[in-house]
Amino acid sequence: MTIFTHAISDIFKHRDFIEMCFCDGVSYECICTSQPNQEIFTEAGLVEDIAFSLRIQLPCFLKLNDEVIFREKQYKVIRILTDSANASVTVDLQDLSKP
Repeated sequence: MTIFTHAISDIFKHRDFIEMCFCDGVSYECICTSQPNQEIFTEAGLVEDIAFSLRIQLPCFLKLNDEVIFREKQYKVIRILTDSANASVTVDLQDLSKP
């Protein structure tokens, strides 16, 4: 286990940071990070207005375009990035009303 893996594990043990998100009946502990109106390039092309990102420890079975419920609202997954230590993923979410 690397120092980074230990750090991710320690952060997820701190209950003040943890929230829950849900996808297909599976719940995930996550840490929310807001992002100011950002543009990214996805498989669908240039996408604007990332609502925010969730950091989720691995294993995580979310896929692109999955619908995620977070804070009682539905979002879609528009990007998933795995950290360099393969300990967690950053999942970018977008409001379902966005194309």
